[in-house]
Amino acid sequence: MRTIKTIALVLAALTVAAALCACSVNNPNYTVLKVGDMDIGVNAYYNNYNYLAYVYQMYGLYNVSTQEAFRSMQDQVFNNLINNALPVVIAKREGVTLTAEEEAKVQEDYKAQLESMIAGYADKVDASITDEAEKRKEEEKLFKADLKKAGWIYSEYLQLIEDDVRNTAIGNKYLQTLYKDVNITEVQAQEYYDEQLILKKAEYSENPAKYYDDYTAYISGSDEMAPLTVAEGYHFYKHILIKKPAEGETKDVNKIIEEVKAKLADGVDFDTLVADYGEDPGMQSDPYKSTGYPISEAIVDKYYEGFAEAALALENIGDVSEPVETEAGYHFIQYTSDAEVKDTPFEDVKEAIINKLTEDEKSQIYKDALEQWKTEVKIEKYYDRVSGIK
Repeated sequence: MRTIKTIALVLAALTVAAALCACSVNNPNYTVLKVGDMDIGVNAYYNNYNYLAYVYQMYGLYNVSTQEAFRSMQDQVFNNLINNALPVVIAKREGVTLTAEEEAKVQEDYKAQLESMIAGYADKVDASITDEAEKRKEEEKLFKADLKKAGWIYSEYLQLIEDDVRNTAIGNKYLQTLYKDVNITEVQAQEYYDEQLILKKAEYSENPAKYYDDYTAYISGSDEMAPLTVAEGYHFYKHILIKKPAEGETKDVNKIIEEVKAKLADGVDFDTLVADYGEDPGMQSDPYKSTGYPISEAIVDKYYEGFAEAALALENIGDVSEPVETEAGYHFIQYTSDAEVKDTPFEDVKEAIINKLTEDEKSQIYKDALEQWKTEVKIEKYYDRVSGIK
């Protein structure tokens, strides 16, 4: 859910690198955005911009080659900052304050954030300093030196961090009052389950690859809810990956392959060989360690070329392939099991469904509130002050 949590993400990522971006020594955190009576400085903009750019670059989507594309990127950053600031502005307008206990949590989070920043200098401390207390002093000294170089007064920078953490807490507290009536019942969850089960069965029947997408989203943690049913035609396979030597690495791959072959011939347990020789991190932890990877004819392209084809060519559960070469290295593949086509019981996913429906309702409340707040609060963007950040 994209609510006030975004504030915490951006503020937690506020680093010395962001502090050093400022162009004006007289004011290293000059205002680039005003939301009501709240001034937002260049550090928050710089940090948010870099975060978005990093995400886009991961997917090959970062492009500011034209003025139009650059303005679009600027607007995304401004909108993120506006959405982060509005709950705080409205909360303060409504007189929201923190209790002593909540303020204590602010101080705890603020100190943890500061310590994290200072610890970021650990690799710059002279290796001859081994005493932990002395290392900590040196880290802080380097931290302060960089801030001073960027034009910051140390106490003012600390106050900025503390204020940001406190604003996050105030905004969060106010949002909770908006969500107080959200209450998803078991009946609503059951209705959602019944509807989605029908939809997923139809979807997987038409496009079995969708099951793989849902399965991997659940395993990776990007989706809290397990697939509600299993598509037909899936099987599970484990493998022993022997990576090709990296440039400059001395590694006799052929020797390792022959060792694995010999041990397989001697009847050594496949899982033991995965643990002893396998170089795929995914095979070192569950669920893949226990069940293997799901493969069907529908998702051959999801794996390295040649891998899924070789796996599907195995005829019987327990069969192991000859070494299969792919871009990643050499694989001994074992046909582990067939995926049983069955529905996930409602009780197994009830909590996840309730959580999802709860978050969906909160997200809609937040979205509607933002739209309303934007009509009430004066917002000023200073594009000219961020034109050099790209």
